[in-house]
Amino acid sequence: MLAIVATDLTYGLAKTDTDSPTGLPWVSTLDLQLFAYLSKKSVNWVSKSTFLTLPPHVQESRHFCVLTRNPEYHYENKFEELVEHRVRASDNKQLLIGGLKAYEKLIPWSNCVIHTIFLQDYKCDIKLPPSLLGKFNQVMRIYSQYQELPSGPPMTIDVYYNNSANIPVGYIKKLAKLTKA
Repeated sequence: MLAIVATDLTYGLAKTDTDSPTGLPWVSTLDLQLFAYLSKKSVNWVSKSTFLTLPPHVQESRHFCVLTRNPEYHYENKFEELVEHRVRASDNKQLLIGGLKAYEKLIPWSNCVIHTIFLQDYKCDIKLPPSLLGKFNQVMRIYSQYQELPSGPPMTIDVYYNNSANIPVGYIKKLAKLTKA
């Protein structure tokens, strides 16, 4: 399973007191394009709270496994099934896209994490525990943008992995295409 996560410099994931319907205090065209590229081709694992922040056209145009413990919710409860059976996808066709509870449960089962870091402190009140990335023994910076651009705020993108076979090469090629000057 491939996981993607975007945080600020302090590992902030989101703010509960923002005007943004997604809770994200940043806007980045590049990050959204890369999300669209990965999520269109994958089974997307997402917590219910994060799923509900996605625009309807995204919810309807992709395949989601919504993770919830609420039996009345109309999506299957996949947390326990996934963890109990220790499913480890050998390819990157399964994508973990958040929220915090999903990251806490499933990053330990991921074979690679793409981490976009927005290079300022957005004073987020929902934070990713940095220790979740501690299971990976390799990190590679694949992108750096240190100034404000029309496509978004300054950011870097790092890939965390243990085995180079798990590096999402298609993603890196798409990133190179999108960022060519």
